[in-house]
Order: sequence, then C-alpha cells, then structure tokens
Amino acid sequence: MLRTVLRLIRRAPKPVLPPLPRDWKLVGKQELDSGRDRASIESALEGGRFNAVILRVRRDDLRLRGLTLNYGDGESEEVEIDDTLYAGDEGRTIEIKGRPRFIESV
Repeated sequence: MLRTVLRLIRRAPKPVLPPLPRDWKLVGKQELDSGRDRASIESALEGGRFNAVILRVRRDDLRLRGLTLNYGDGESEEVEIDDTLYAGDEGRTIEIKGRPRFIESV
C-alpha cells in the first residue's frame, strides 16, 4: 500500500523530523513565506497511485484552513481541515476517497 507525504517548509531553523515509514513516499515539498495564504505543491513523481496523504511541517507553525487534492485525471477533492500544525509535527492522515489515485498537486 503506497502512501504519500507532502512536506510544507517555512523559513526558520528546522527541527528534526523522524524518517518516513517504508510504506510512505515523499512526492513534493513547498517552502512557504509568512506573507502567503495559499501554496501549491506539485507532485514530483511520474507515476504511482496513492490512497492517503499526510502533511509534515519542518519549520514554523502552519495554520491550515482547507486542502484541495488535484488528481491526474482532472478531478479534485476538497478536504475540510481547520487545524494548526506545529514545527516538527505532522498532520492527520487524509484518506483518499475511493480507489488509489495519482496526485498531480495539493
């Protein structure tokens, strides 16, 4: 079972995150500026279907107020999130509805 990890990075000294479990793959990361309220993470993988996503925050705290998963077939899924991820933390696992999907961007 393949899983996806997306890492959001903000500028600050980085805490050490534990390594990814073997059944998770890093598909993209994005460095955020404190003045931006939106960011897009493009998938760096050319293939593979995934059934879950998790966000990891390496630096500053991150306030999330929603997430859109954009799939390779043009469909998208809105995920309701109202949460704060703290530096060095990871969010809850977001299960992809239905079958495993190729993730184009988040």
